[in-house]
Amino acid sequence: MPPPPISRAGSRVRARETIRLKLAGKEVECTALFDTGSSYTVVQRAFFERSFGASWERLSKPVKLYLINGEYVEADKYAQVTIIVDGVELLPPETVLVLDEHAEEVEVEGVKVKLPEVIVGAGTMDKYGILLDPREGVKVVGAGFLLSSS
Repeated sequence: MPPPPISRAGSRVRARETIRLKLAGKEVECTALFDTGSSYTVVQRAFFERSFGASWERLSKPVKLYLINGEYVEADKYAQVTIIVDGVELLPPETVLVLDEHAEEVEVEGVKVKLPEVIVGAGTMDKYGILLDPREGVKVVGAGFLLSSS
């Protein structure tokens, strides 16, 4: 079996994985890039609309983002979707930004990289206890914290 597709760039770690997204009773498969250097979880608008229609909401103020190649984009839409990794439903549903501008392919350090339909950011990974293991790939360990005042 080949090693998991995990790459490192400085302190940033990335892994590609096939996941499923669920919204309003419909479930679809897609490719995701788990990226510890990404602040947000985003989905391509064209893919989202093909899968779920225009069932997103508008943000009151656009969010400014930079793609993996440093290109600047704005997100003004979001949706609440359930992410499924290795058969594990991550609950409650996650807020994902829906990107209008999403390149199919970018060049990073001289290498052309095909962008996936979804980029899962560090906040989402922390929230659901997702780890990027060099031997096992993407792992859901479900670590979460509950702070008590007692």
